[in-house]
Amino acid sequence: MQTGYSAKMNAFFLLDEEAAYRNNGTWQDDIIPVSEAVWLEFVSEPPEDKERGAGQDGLPAWIDVADPEKRKAEEQRAVKNSLLEEADEQIRMLKIVEEVHGLNEEEKKRLSAWKAHLADVYRMEINSKDKADWPRAPGKA
Repeated sequence: MQTGYSAKMNAFFLLDEEAAYRNNGTWQDDIIPVSEAVWLEFVSEPPEDKERGAGQDGLPAWIDVADPEKRKAEEQRAVKNSLLEEADEQIRMLKIVEEVHGLNEEEKKRLSAWKAHLADVYRMEINSKDKADWPRAPGKA
């Protein structure tokens, strides 16, 4: 697997898939080939108070996080959005089943649980100073 890095996008690309990227309009003109070691380093967890960015040479580099609280808040927003999307998808699927076949008792309970979960996540306040205690999704331990 050959990988390249785009400083403009701060993203890695599979060089063998250039045609597919071009077809999708996502290929970048600044992609530089990188070694597997570089790729592995910069797709791993960043050092504390660092994030992946582009160095002056156009290659990935660990750069200082401008505001660690802002980064934590952004991470929490991403978790919240992911949880909301999961709940929304489960609710939509159960609503389709309800429209087509009706719901059995177990499915009615699941629908109600997912709606409550969505509401609980929606009401969560994002506070970068505290660790979020996210509500558990229905059926997950």
